[in-house]
Amino acid sequence: MRVFVGIDLDKNIKDAINELRQDLRSCNEDVRWVEPQNAHLTLKFIGDVKSDKIDDLSRTLVDTLKDVKAFTIKIDHFGCFPNEKRAQILWLGVSTGAKKAGHIAEMLEQRLEPFCSDKNKKVFLPHITIAKARNVKDLNRVIALIKERKHILSFQQNVSSIILFKSVISPSGAIYKKMINVYIS
Repeated sequence: MRVFVGIDLDKNIKDAINELRQDLRSCNEDVRWVEPQNAHLTLKFIGDVKSDKIDDLSRTLVDTLKDVKAFTIKIDHFGCFPNEKRAQILWLGVSTGAKKAGHIAEMLEQRLEPFCSDKNKKVFLPHITIAKARNVKDLNRVIALIKERKHILSFQQNVSSIILFKSVISPSGAIYKKMINVYIS
């Protein structure tokens, strides 16, 4: 099964992302928007893990996070991968709490490496993906509209748990299901 570790977003943030998505959806049909219920901040993508390894993975995850304290994130800017001129992925970025999230991601990278099918190490940038496009032109109008609305992009959330999600692929797209919720204090 395909799994990753992340931070689920509060309902009010998902609702605000959905409102932004609805507002921008009409400007381009070729952009694939992330469903609001799937909005999250990935700390570590693990990839395909055999069912018989999930218990070991879960124990390692709980042990890794045992000393992690709750913290606050602030989502207050947007960006694009690989960059704005060649945008394929549109995301909302974290400012406050980015260093803490990065530290947790680094710990997860080290401790969960034996479980990972995806061995590509990427520089961690805390973000929430909100849209993807096959063609750079597809995101240009969306980016322009978000720049006009950037003053509304300010959300804050207390992070008190970190979740092991599984990704279930369906004909309508991926569905993320919570497998284990690790509470941090």
